[in-house]
Amino acid sequence: IFDILTGTDMICVSVIQLWLMYLHHLCIEKKNVNIYEFLDPVAIQSVGNKASEVQMYFIDTFQNGNKEVYLAPYLHQGHWQLIVIIPRQSLVVL
Repeated sequence: IFDILTGTDMICVSVIQLWLMYLHHLCIEKKNVNIYEFLDPVAIQSVGNKASEVQMYFIDTFQNGNKEVYLAPYLHQGHWQLIVIIPRQSLVVL
């Protein structure tokens, strides 16, 4: 944790995926599962994925998910960012 806080190491994507699983579990417990969907950070990264694959992942998720809010953790230039997507309002917040 110290290495992450001092900037000498990055949070592993597996930790982010585990955190998303925990948040999804909380949504189920709170009966908010119909509101939120968490996007897989590995599927939306440009490293190792073709742009067309990432685009199809988003399209499939939005068409099949029918959620109000999509939360997408994204690693950009060594920094984790959270993208909040609200399709019904055509709103994306970084």
